[in-house]
Amino acid sequence: MGLIFNGKEIWEGNSSGEVLYQIPSGYDGFFLSTNLDVPDISKFKSISGSNVLTLSKSIADCDNGILVYLSNQVARMSTVGDHYKVTYVPNPPVSPQKLIIKKDSPSASMTFGWYVGAEGNNMLTSTGNVSVSGNKMKVTTDSESGMYEYVDNKYIFWVITSIISY
Repeated sequence: MGLIFNGKEIWEGNSSGEVLYQIPSGYDGFFLSTNLDVPDISKFKSISGSNVLTLSKSIADCDNGILVYLSNQVARMSTVGDHYKVTYVPNPPVSPQKLIIKKDSPSASMTFGWYVGAEGNNMLTSTGNVSVSGNKMKVTTDSESGMYEYVDNKYIFWVITSIISY
């Protein structure tokens, strides 16, 4: 049995809801890199230009709201040296991995750690925020535009794996 929310069943990792933003074929997820010159990282597509996505329909046209699923991994690119690109499960982990954007409260937040394992020997995190108005979904991280934190000469991106209505 899946998760029950507002009297409707929401299946973990799957939904009968409508896809509101199509992830490009061949990718497991995407991140908004705004005006940064960041390439795709592994199976995560880099989408440049803005921190606002246009969804295929308005939140008002959804039964209850929008579900935004997040990857348990983040994508990181170094800005010095060979500009290496990696993905990893951060410590502390991405939490939660499912954001529920309700019609009557159209925003949600998540947190993600900066480092992998015990790297950096701390538990520093950033907060990612999603808000929806009409068919526009805006993302910020620690009140800055985009889906990233800049730490120790590295961009760390949190990743969306699907956006669906429910």
